[in-house]
Amino acid sequence: MKKKLISLCIGVAVSSPGVLMAQTVLYGKAHVAVESETVLDKAGKDDGNALQVKSYGSRMGIKGSEDIGNGLQGLFQFEWQFDMADAGKVGVSVDADNDFKAKASNHIVARNQFVGLSGGFGTLLLGRHDTPLKMSQGKFDLFNDIYADIKKHFAGETRANNVLAYITPKFGSFQIVSAYVPSENKDNDKILSIAGIYDSDSFYGALAYNTYDESFGVGDSLLRATGTYKFGNFGIGGLYQQAKPTTGDSTDAMGVNFFVKSGANKFKIQYQQGDGQNVGVKSAKLKEDASTVSLGVDHGFSKRTSSYLAVHQTSHDNADKDDIMNIGIGIIHKF
Repeated sequence: MKKKLISLCIGVAVSSPGVLMAQTVLYGKAHVAVESETVLDKAGKDDGNALQVKSYGSRMGIKGSEDIGNGLQGLFQFEWQFDMADAGKVGVSVDADNDFKAKASNHIVARNQFVGLSGGFGTLLLGRHDTPLKMSQGKFDLFNDIYADIKKHFAGETRANNVLAYITPKFGSFQIVSAYVPSENKDNDKILSIAGIYDSDSFYGALAYNTYDESFGVGDSLLRATGTYKFGNFGIGGLYQQAKPTTGDSTDAMGVNFFVKSGANKFKIQYQQGDGQNVGVKSAKLKEDASTVSLGVDHGFSKRTSSYLAVHQTSHDNADKDDIMNIGIGIIHKF
């Protein structure tokens, strides 16, 4: 996720309204890893191992903008995620009435897709997009997209349909992003999300808040605070989130990390822990009381191509839930 918040939307055309993209841009990322995942019982014994090849957030998109006069730009973006390791399969299933229905895997998934206007007033977007709370993490997550992505323990990592978003102009290094997701009908869920973000060369800080319609999952609201600081070749980060359910006590999640760069290598460590962050998520995605510690090293071959080695261990508080160790080696190419 880009640290420059506006570049999440359209890049230069949004962050600097006076600078225009000369043409429509085709872009993307290919990211595939080979992983060994081991299930450990509470005594630490190997209770099963699986070797797998996985595609993580591999994507392709088209974006662009046009000067439409009076200091305004029209802009758009279409982005899709592809599974580069497994082919999409279509099968059939039988429902309770013994009727056959088609069932397809998510081989191609829509990501951020929108149309908008940008000018001195800021930026207005309509379509499908990450909520401001999700965007507010900036570059905190050192293991983004892979096994230890913060969505493992933090609720609110939502890319919503039917989004109306507004981004203010920058006031120095500060900016506000807001989004409203209307319910539209009984099958959809209402979300209001807002984030205030301060982004300088060395320090990034954000405070974000989501409130949900009661029909959404089991929760009422989320409050997230994020901070990262870079000094020379070093960097540290912290993220804290409080989830307020509709009934019962609030729960907390937190994460801390550290990295150091040496030549073409980046060594990193991250710890995250969540206590039942079940706010704003569907029942199939409930977060559990668990923690994950991750160690990794990235190697950059060029600005576009890199590889990494990452080791993760997840420990569950539930005595009936086994722990997991995941070791992955991946290759990433951006274009």
